[in-house]
Amino acid sequence: MHCLKRYLIAAVLILSTSLQAGASQISVDRSAGKMRLARGASLEVSYRLAEGMADEDFAMPLVNFTTYGHPRLYITLERNDSTAFVTLLSHDSFDRQGIPAARAIDSGAFVARFRVISVDSLEVSIGDDRLLFGDVAIDADASYEVLLPSSGGPLESSSANIGNEGKKQLTNKTMAWIVLILLLDVLIFIILTVSKRISDGKAVSEAQEESQTETAPVQNSSIQLFGDLKIIDRNGEDISKKMSPMLQELFLILVCHYPEGGISSASLKEHLWYDKDNNSARNNRSVYMAKLKKILEEIGDCTIERNGDYWSIDPGSVYIDYCCLFDIINSGDRSPDGIRKIVQILSSGSFLSHAAASEWSDRIKSRLADSAVSCLESFLLSFKVKDDPGLVSRAADALFSLDSINETALAAKCKALREAGNHAMAKKLFTSFQKEYSELYGEEFGKSFSDIMME
Repeated sequence: MHCLKRYLIAAVLILSTSLQAGASQISVDRSAGKMRLARGASLEVSYRLAEGMADEDFAMPLVNFTTYGHPRLYITLERNDSTAFVTLLSHDSFDRQGIPAARAIDSGAFVARFRVISVDSLEVSIGDDRLLFGDVAIDADASYEVLLPSSGGPLESSSANIGNEGKKQLTNKTMAWIVLILLLDVLIFIILTVSKRISDGKAVSEAQEESQTETAPVQNSSIQLFGDLKIIDRNGEDISKKMSPMLQELFLILVCHYPEGGISSASLKEHLWYDKDNNSARNNRSVYMAKLKKILEEIGDCTIERNGDYWSIDPGSVYIDYCCLFDIINSGDRSPDGIRKIVQILSSGSFLSHAAASEWSDRIKSRLADSAVSCLESFLLSFKVKDDPGLVSRAADALFSLDSINETALAAKCKALREAGNHAMAKKLFTSFQKEYSELYGEEFGKSFSDIMME
């Protein structure tokens, strides 16, 4: 019934939008270029309404993302009295969200920003208002053509700027700098050639250390959320299969919200029992909490904790990789030992890869990625490569797993390889980075190999 209701609402809305658009028949066929919708990718479109339309009700398309000529993501804007509605249609979802006071539209000229949060979520911003759409099923590897609406009806004009937050403007290098850099390359080559035996020894040492990189150990009374889900009881048995899908999701929600101080009863209802009334949702929550309590007793001394109206799972002495990771990050520990633990946890696999896509999991994943990226960048920017090139290399790999075109990771990894005497592999890594950057942003990476090595 819930799905049927959504489809009926979608049909009514589409019919309503068609009637309002009426004679204008705005076509969405003006190409603004192509882009990949990887995490962090963004599109900014400026719109100017026809004269007098800022005070009128209207409906118009905002943008259409297509592949091979087929629409994949279609986003529209509807103005009704003082409220604006943004609607997103895709093959797998339909979502309509309102902006109560659409002040940004009142001037007749406004900017809409579309930013990819994850493969399942897209943020749409109009002025200061931000809307998050989930279940959009983005293919991060596909090249999408961006189509804008043609002028007509309520729309006078539109223009787009495809890009990504955080890209840096490039500076021109003088010939003197180019000559100096080339000389420096030659000097490095001579030094590396003369000290080949020493360099080869370092390379072997680093290769051995790389091969010894292990994932977080599985131990009794432990919970692993990175890679395959593992819930190990006091006797060393994995009891994750004892949980039904609903019980497992409740368990994951409570564990993941522990660093935040818990999750409210209202939010639990919204995520798990949205189709129940308050009494039914409360009864379901009590039943599943009782079931979960019995399983937690098998694991160790971790317990369900309630603080007012907020729920979480207190790990006690039970090892939970996710909680351990955040303990290190929040403590400000950027020592080599702390970074080794972080790298070890991240090397176990993707976080919550076993969980179904949802709004809460996307938010937790995004927060985790931002925190871990900031922590690893801070370490790599302050730690001397020569003190432990193996650790720097593994920390850079962990950073790449979170952000494949991270410049800090590139510089650190290349320097670690150079320190180990593997100059050719450093150059190969840089070339691969250049290619991925160009494919993602549609422009050349603005730094040379020498620039990266001198940072």
